[in-house]
Amino acid sequence: MYPAGSLYQRMIFMSKFLKLNAPDLVKGAIVSAITGFITIIGASVYAGKMPTIVEWQLSGTVALVSALGYLSKNLLTNSKGQPFKVEPKV
Repeated sequence: MYPAGSLYQRMIFMSKFLKLNAPDLVKGAIVSAITGFITIIGASVYAGKMPTIVEWQLSGTVALVSALGYLSKNLLTNSKGQPFKVEPKV
């Protein structure tokens, strides 16, 4: 999908198939935090009141699931962004 050693690959530090890099974990944490924040804000606006414990728990669950989804996606794609394909031989 992206040429080997391209600027895009170097900028985003794409990891190899079935491996995760530190940037993957950092980006997963960011995605998780943003998703959890949006969930709790949405629940509060919808209810018209401050979030309850149940809404905080929902927000945490959504954040965890989104982080796992993001990390799973990164784990199952190669350094060219191709899902379920092993690394091409150079």
